Amino acid sequence: MPPKPQPQPQPSRKPEAVQVNMALIIEPELPVREAMDDGKMAELIESFRSLGQLQAIGLVPRGDRYEVAYGHR
Repeated sequence: MPPKPQPQPQPSRKPEAVQVNMALIIEPELPVREAMDDGKMAELIESFRSLGQLQAIGLVPRGDRYEVAYGHR
């Protein structure tokens, strides 16, 4: 019996930064947080005001829209 072919490694896809119309972004189906701490949210808002957004959110395609994969708060 001939040996089974070994799976070939696939080249990794590097994430790319693209601009997406906010109207095409949907919230995650299962949000990680069920409730948000008001104090932590106030800290986040202040950080955005003083530093801006430091890390882009991650999106995954869902048909003709995009679902937030991470960075949702």
